Amino acid sequence: MILDDIRQLCASGKFRLRTFTYDAVFPAATFVAGSTITVNIQINNDADFLIRYTTLTAYTAAGVFAVNPDYLLSIVDLGSGLNLQDVGVHVQNCTGNGQWPYVWPEPYKVVAGSTVAVTLQNNAPTALCNVSFQGYKILPNS
Repeated sequence: MILDDIRQLCASGKFRLRTFTYDAVFPAATFVAGSTITVNIQINNDADFLIRYTTLTAYTAAGVFAVNPDYLLSIVDLGSGLNLQDVGVHVQNCTGNGQWPYVWPEPYKVVAGSTVAVTLQNNAPTALCNVSFQGYKILPNS
């Protein structure tokens, strides 16, 4: 599995892992009920990124935390052209929340310099949403 391979590379002294988070912010002015918006995350050029966890936080227009946001999520690795789902998946199935992350069954590696497209379809009257990808930068030891 990819995580075992990464651990072996780190144990060899060739690479090291550094925790890192990329965040897709869906702005309040445009993220209204019935809308579908894509936010692109540009992965830094300094290292590949290993996605391990995903979280989502959402708020109403009044600034109240939305406990059960009604969104469909699609994720595409534009660098490889790979869709990570066959259709939009309800966020309750694949993001966790701000308190408890969703743990990916197998980490997913995104190549340095590529882009991840995060698309949300908003089916409810919420106004602001953040989708965060937590994981590790895979940095060469120099």
